[in-house]
Amino acid sequence: MQEPVFISKEKKEKQEDGFFSLKKEAFDHIQKLSGNVWTDYNLHDPGITILEHAVYAFTDIISRTEFPVEDILTAKDGKIDFERQAMYRPEDILPTAPVTAKDYRKLIFDRVADVENLWIEPLKPENTGGINGLYNIHIKLKNNLYFDSGSLDNTIDSIKNEIKKIYCANRNLCEDLNDIIVAEPGEVKIYAKIDISSDKRPESLLGEIYCELRKYFFNGISQHRFLDMIHKNGLGPEELYDGPMLQNGYIGDLDLAEIRKKPADSDI
Repeated sequence: MQEPVFISKEKKEKQEDGFFSLKKEAFDHIQKLSGNVWTDYNLHDPGITILEHAVYAFTDIISRTEFPVEDILTAKDGKIDFERQAMYRPEDILPTAPVTAKDYRKLIFDRVADVENLWIEPLKPENTGGINGLYNIHIKLKNNLYFDSGSLDNTIDSIKNEIKKIYCANRNLCEDLNDIIVAEPGEVKIYAKIDISSDKRPESLLGEIYCELRKYFFNGISQHRFLDMIHKNGLGPEELYDGPMLQNGYIGDLDLAEIRKKPADSDI
């Protein structure tokens, strides 16, 4: 007798991933693991209902993975709805609220344009009447502001209010701001006797000295483009977006110079 010729509704290569084959495989595992306890595998059993839901989900995932990725992700207009696909940008999910003093320095410097540098000073309880969690913020303004004496007071008040607003919107529980202190300008005179080699041009060397002195006394915070840090320094998103979200570029921990209350002769 000749066997009838027909087209199977299921491709043979996919039968092992079908609903019933996966369900049978799940039954085999259940019987091996709990055959002495669980013996009712009929449809009315809640465990079987849950199992069928899980198997259906797996079957659906297997079916979807066979489609081209662009068909899965894109809508009819050819664009990707990132939120609907749960594909969030790193800047939306990786940053956190500021926690450490360095985090606050980065956040305030990034948001307040007239600040060249700032430092967070935690106050000891013996200096605050036994209260923990109070901080002073020391700020150094950009150099041009110190020479505008006519409106400097109003500018300082505006900057302080802006800093206080940013700090209070991001402060941790049981922490508060005690005071904002603006660094006063001071005059420093440097006298030096310098021996130079004959192959060095004096005016070139003098320019380098002025440049290094300026870096030493006007030690602002450096800020970098995110793409530069990725391509040139090899940093990944988990490092770039560690801490508060910055709007104007990346600030690393090494870019935060420590407070210098008095110039050191040996450093100069």
